[in-house]
Amino acid sequence: MKLSKALLIAAGLAAVCPAMAQTPRPMPQNLDDLLQMADLNNDGVIARSEFLSLRHDAFYEFDGDRSGAITAPEFEALLNDRIRRFSGRAFSEVDTNNDGVISQAEWNNHPPVAFDRADANDDGVLSPGERNSRRF
Repeated sequence: MKLSKALLIAAGLAAVCPAMAQTPRPMPQNLDDLLQMADLNNDGVIARSEFLSLRHDAFYEFDGDRSGAITAPEFEALLNDRIRRFSGRAFSEVDTNNDGVISQAEWNNHPPVAFDRADANDDGVLSPGERNSRRF
């Protein structure tokens, strides 16, 4: 599993947690489940803005103590066992100033590499064909 895919899944898992408290939904078990949840307007495609919105909301779920920054233990706590092994590398990639925490600015400024890689035609939308291509 590539690091970008791990970050995508981690962000998605965290972002759907508050929504699940309001509307019971199963926790995403794989990338397909996560991508389905990322289609916020249910139009069959995932716009870059939908992905970024999901990722933005994930910051608040990772920041368990509401300090405005994500620590490595907070980051790892929301990952499932399948992707936990990537957490150290993923955390370091986002913590660009290497201060041991991920600020909201670092989180928001980290490019959505997995989304951009999957968007084969660079139109800012993941179509079903692109989602199925496994370019993550």
